[in-house]
Amino acid sequence: MTRMPDTDVVIPAWLLARERAQRRDRVIQGVAIGLSVLFLAAAAFLQTPLNAQRRDLQLIGHTDLGKIPPKYAWITAMAGSFRGLAIDLLWMRAEVLKEEGKYYEANQLADWICTLQPRFAAVWQFQAWNLSYNISVGTHTPEERWQWVYNGIRLLRDRGIPNNPYVVPLYKELSWIMFHKIGEMTDDMHWYYKREWASLMENLLGPPPASSEPEADIDAFRPIAEAPATWSAFLDAHPEMTAYLDAWNAAGVDFEATTSPDFYKHPLEGRFFERYSRLVRGTELALARYRAIVTVLTEEDTQFMAAHAAMPTDLTEALVAFLRAKVLREQYKMDPQFMLSLMTDLIPNQPGLLVPLDWRLAQPHAMYWSRYGVARGKEARNITAFDMLNTDRFTLFSLMSLCSMGQMVFEINRERPNESALNLLPDLRMVEPMHQMYLMLGPEHAREGEDVGETAGSILKSGHVNTLEQAIVLLWGRGQIARASRYLDYLRENYKHPDGSTKKHYLGGVEAFVLGQLGSMRDSFKPTSAMIHSFLGSALVSLSQGNTDAYARQMQRCEMLWRNYMKEQDDEREGRMWLPPLDAMRADALAQFMTGTPSLLARVAVWEAIDVPVRQQVYDLPEFVPYLKAQCEAEGYDFAKAFPEPPGMDEYRKAHPRRERPEEDYHKRYEVETP
Repeated sequence: MTRMPDTDVVIPAWLLARERAQRRDRVIQGVAIGLSVLFLAAAAFLQTPLNAQRRDLQLIGHTDLGKIPPKYAWITAMAGSFRGLAIDLLWMRAEVLKEEGKYYEANQLADWICTLQPRFAAVWQFQAWNLSYNISVGTHTPEERWQWVYNGIRLLRDRGIPNNPYVVPLYKELSWIMFHKIGEMTDDMHWYYKREWASLMENLLGPPPASSEPEADIDAFRPIAEAPATWSAFLDAHPEMTAYLDAWNAAGVDFEATTSPDFYKHPLEGRFFERYSRLVRGTELALARYRAIVTVLTEEDTQFMAAHAAMPTDLTEALVAFLRAKVLREQYKMDPQFMLSLMTDLIPNQPGLLVPLDWRLAQPHAMYWSRYGVARGKEARNITAFDMLNTDRFTLFSLMSLCSMGQMVFEINRERPNESALNLLPDLRMVEPMHQMYLMLGPEHAREGEDVGETAGSILKSGHVNTLEQAIVLLWGRGQIARASRYLDYLRENYKHPDGSTKKHYLGGVEAFVLGQLGSMRDSFKPTSAMIHSFLGSALVSLSQGNTDAYARQMQRCEMLWRNYMKEQDDEREGRMWLPPLDAMRADALAQFMTGTPSLLARVAVWEAIDVPVRQQVYDLPEFVPYLKAQCEAEGYDFAKAFPEPPGMDEYRKAHPRRERPEEDYHKRYEVETP
């Protein structure tokens, strides 16, 4: 007890102790509050440098959590292992849905899983693979399979890579799906995928120039790469455009329309480019007249044509280039300037080496994502040499594939793209870029201490040798003996046995080497198709020189190759590995010759000598007649006399409103044979 001074009040000791404790607690609370304020101020002060450090370490991503339904949104609030366990349960549920064939539900669940783990790159890789490969093959129609293949591409392109811009394996995965699933021949529905992709790209970018000169392709694409980046910048560069905006708005075109990752196409692809391709391009309307296709014009179509007709040609060209660049950036996530650099500066130490890429093919897109991924990887931290090598390989694979099937003959059917006529021819312009790319990447991926010399090094050696050997055969078949001999000399000098001796099959001349290679190539689609087209091209050269005996021998060789290959495909009824009919291959080779041979006189000679049915198939191809007319005008020829319309064209057009696809030809054959 304690007695208070001058009073009789006695204060219990326990009360004094409590008072002292409360006083001490208030001091502690005051200090804690003060420290909290200090620490919060320090945290606020440090937040800016911490964010900068996160950006420097490339730990910044973005995602849209608002798309997750409430029953899954709670997972985002869970911490540590509980959140991981919940996500594991979602993974298990997604697999069960896939096994049950509930693909749309499985896809939606996979979308949520990716949203919940936006910085976990393996999630995006797995789910994209799952969509493009596992789920797609579980469906039964070409339309369904294409939808799932493209969903996998879009998942990586539109969401995975934007969330993880420095993760090189994501670029590699996207390159692989583009190259292997669309560009190659392994999927039963690969022709369908090729037609769908080519239709998308031709609708947006238009067909490439008819000329085979690389400069023509690059000059056609350059305005897209150099177009202003924004609509306001375009209007600043072309203020006269404002006078025409009301007319375009009346036609239902919004030049400022944007897209979303949920959109299959950009709004401008439907509202502008589909109508521009169908209504404006002269060759399209001419083809429609030839093939008796009825075009029904809506009121907006009529207004579209009027708005286009009112604009000066140079302004229209600038507008189309700007809109193409806009759609490439917004919908396809592609940089037009980087696309152009692949065509002009793919090999930095070879500034004059041009690479005319046809963006309707899947291989240039695979190459784009490969090179773009490597470029981002060089800016990244903690990237492995293995990831860079695997991503670089798809540039090489794409160039290798373009050598044997890099020129597309495509007659688009806009109402039903999967019924478009399509054939793939070798593009021997790609041989030198492929060769130089191997030589450029060889030192970059050499083993430690390895001196690669003038080769691609031990890691890339096999692909380099195999592709050059195939190229030699194609060049020889096309009659380009000097080029073929140069590459054979290179192989002879640079790829010897370990003891330094020359490999036996390189010892003879180029003809002996080619004949030795032909036996091993005839069972595979790509080399057989490429070889037949090379022989057809060489045969046309002989015909242009008046050497009909050589022409006949080469045609017999083509027919032998075609029959031997097709005999091996008798039990393959889906058309996946069928060659087009030989007459169709002859027509495609003629079209390539007529637009790729420098001598106009040689083309006149071939046109006069070739049989009528082949000429009939070629004459109505888009750009064919306008291109030859321009060539005749430039050199003072009378087009009507030099390249007269083949006889019987009216009957031919009625009987063939469109070119048949290879699958149709052989399905008809089997329908006749099957009781």
